[in-house]
Formats: sequence, structure tokens, C-alpha cells
Amino acid sequence: MRYGLFIFWLVLGAFAKLPAEPAAQAPAPGADHAVPETLNNPQGLGLGTATGLMAESNYQAETNYLLAKPKTPLSEDSNVSSREIDQKVGDVHLRGYLAQRKSGQPRGALLLIHEWWGLNVEIKNEARKLAGEGFKVLAIDLYDGAEPSNRREAARSMRQVKHSAALAQLKAGLKLVSENNGGKELRTGVIGWGFGGGLALNLAAADQGVGAVVVYDGEPLKNPREIAGLSAPILGFYGERGAWITPEKLKIFKNELKNSKSIIQTFSYGVRPGFTLRPKTAAEQAYAETSEKKMMNFLKQELVSG
Repeated sequence: MRYGLFIFWLVLGAFAKLPAEPAAQAPAPGADHAVPETLNNPQGLGLGTATGLMAESNYQAETNYLLAKPKTPLSEDSNVSSREIDQKVGDVHLRGYLAQRKSGQPRGALLLIHEWWGLNVEIKNEARKLAGEGFKVLAIDLYDGAEPSNRREAARSMRQVKHSAALAQLKAGLKLVSENNGGKELRTGVIGWGFGGGLALNLAAADQGVGAVVVYDGEPLKNPREIAGLSAPILGFYGERGAWITPEKLKIFKNELKNSKSIIQTFSYGVRPGFTLRPKTAAEQAYAETSEKKMMNFLKQELVSG
């Protein structure tokens, strides 16, 4: 009995000595506590991945929790129309979710590329929100309708995506969303999250039709030839807690980007990757709102004329 009590108190004492996890502090509403890293030179900069697809082990950090059910259903906006698409664009089969205002001409166009969770309600809500701002928006579906419910399924779905096929779909999606009912082609930007962030940058390197890129936790490009092909301005947001994209990776990448024609600005926050789509703390919510404001200003500056 005494021996058992001794073991109990010994274990209890060990746990008591463990350091507590530091709590993230929320910024004041509207405040910007991130330190921007802006590089603007004659050669310019870019961002992306060498292959567009990352190893499963890297993606275990993309979200350190199982996919939670969305807090709200598909958003409602009486001024926005939306529909699922499943069609051929040239020789490419394309699936996705198209949203735009019911009246008036689009201010520009956006192609959204989902993270490893697929084209779920969260991405569709982003599409509707951006459509409400006046953009014609296509959220592409690279999983052919599959919606993973946990990380194992997400990693499996991601591995099944072939880079060449995905790039062909993205180019077809870019062409489709930029069309303006027979009028002048719309200036088009690309937004990607995690897995989709890397692909967004691959697309920007491969297609000069991309007018602006927004990346959330996207892996930097490593191939110098891909980097040199970048010309669109890029805005990046990164969650630093448990992130696979380290400051060292970004530093190496930025040094390589001097041979491109792009301009890049990045913001890093002391929260988890994926904070913009699924904020779980006051700090994540505040940084998500700050990031959204920066993104909207960037898109309007780069895509909206007049």
C-alpha cells in the first residue's frame, strides 16, 4: 500500500513539473501584430512548390485536429448566385463551384484551390463571400467530389492527385472563370490554402494569365526554372505554430526569387496553419480577420481597374 502511494505521488509530481503550453494572445480588433516581409526589386519574387504536391508526413501538420463540422451552413446572400459545375473545358474535365453576383459586371475573377480537405462548405463559403465583393469566383474540385472526414482520408485523397492532371484542370479553370460573357477577359487571381497554396503558385509559374496570387501556408517553390517563370504579385500568410514551412525555407526561397518578375509580401502569425478557415481561438479569429482585410485590399489593387 505504501509502495503504491509512493508511485502515485511520484507520477503526480512529474506531471506538476511539466511546463504549461503558452497561450496565444489575441490582437486588438483591427490591429496588425505580424511583421511583414516585403521584397520589391527589379527582378521580383515568387512563391510555390517544386512538385505542387507535398509528402503525407508534411501534411500531418496542416491541421492538428480532425476536421470539425462547420459552425455555419452554406452562407446565404440574396445578391449572389452559385451552382455546381461538372463540364468539359476543351479536353479537360472540370468540377467545381461557381459563384457571382446576380447583377452587374464582375470586377475581376478568382480561382480558388482547396486545401487537403477538399471542396467543402468552408471553401464554398469563401467563394460566396468573394462573389459578394463583386468577383466572379470558381472554386475548383481536384478530388472529384470526395470530401475527406479525417487526416488519413485527406492524405489519401491528396496522394491520388496527379500533378500534371491537376495543373491542366487549373489552367482550364482559369480560362473558364476569366470569361466575361463575350466581353473583355477578366483579370484573374488565384487563392490557395495549404495543399492548394502550393498548386496556386505552380499555376502562376506555368500560366502568365494569373494576375495575382494569395497563398495560405503554401510550400515555397524549389525549382529555379519554375521560380523564374513567376510574374504575378504574391501575398502570403503563414501560421507558425507547428508549421512545416519554416522561416529558413522562406528565406531560401526568397533568395532564389530574385530572378523572377514578381513581388511578394508575407505575414507570419504565432498560430496554427489553417487558422483562416477554421479559427479555434480568439487569436486565430483576430488574425483571420486581419488577413482577410489585407487580402481584399490586395485583390482590389491588383485585379480591379478604375
